[in-house]
Amino acid sequence: MNCRIKPVGFVRGLLVILAATAFTRLSISGEKKDQSAAFGKPVKTFQLKDVVSDKTVRMTDYKGRVLVLGWYSPGCITCPMYDARLKKFAAQHLKAKKVSLLIISSNSMDSPAKLRAYAKQKKFNFPVLRDGDASLAKYYGIDQTCTFVVIDSRGRMQFRGGFDDDRDADTVEHHYVEDSVKAVLAGTKLKIRQSDVLG
Repeated sequence: MNCRIKPVGFVRGLLVILAATAFTRLSISGEKKDQSAAFGKPVKTFQLKDVVSDKTVRMTDYKGRVLVLGWYSPGCITCPMYDARLKKFAAQHLKAKKVSLLIISSNSMDSPAKLRAYAKQKKFNFPVLRDGDASLAKYYGIDQTCTFVVIDSRGRMQFRGGFDDDRDADTVEHHYVEDSVKAVLAGTKLKIRQSDVLG
């Protein structure tokens, strides 16, 4: 199955874009456009609903921690291959409370009910957030599931790419997210800031 993020249907999306463009030109042509996330720069804060607890999760809730954001969809053929790895990663960092994992769905095919049922079935030990209009995905330049972003404790994006380099957990050679987190925690320079994505 295609693991590209589909926020809206093509026709609907085209109409929205045309309408937004016209409005911008006529009404707010002088307004500054929102900037996209950039490596080494502070990112904008966000708040999204956790589909399991139905509570609002805010980025500011994790102030002072390294934050890992992962884009996910149960319908993607690759994402479920990472379920065990994601739960292991979250469990390893749970007690120290220095690193937190947030999983995000920006795909229009993933309803909150569908995501909730899947998260409960898989017994996920991390929040699963719904980015309904895909605005957060757009901000981070995410167009494919199984893409991860690492944000340091000062709110700066340090890494964007795959969780690791192999769908098969037994043959992984490069643990991109874990290595990035370790470097950020140690205050050392990341060897890789961007990697391929397997979604």
